[in-house]
Amino acid sequence: MKWVIAALLVLALLAAADRFLLWVESRGWLFYRRRKASSSSASNAMLELHAIFEPEKHHVVVERREMELDEAEAGDPPKHRESNA
Repeated sequence: MKWVIAALLVLALLAAADRFLLWVESRGWLFYRRRKASSSSASNAMLELHAIFEPEKHHVVVERREMELDEAEAGDPPKHRESNA
């Protein structure tokens, strides 16, 4: 009987953790199940690692950030992908 109660407790904790992580994801703090990280965020992370291990190439990271800021401040409407429906 103890095993059944322990198994139910573990399942309840896993369900609560899942709900908590979904809530955190809805706040935009984490990519979990419903939203996937974009390729640009993965490439930015790799550039940061590259800048740590090769500091002389840090200018690449700085230039990329400046380009993203310029694009964000351009005032153009965001580009939407056309769906092939």
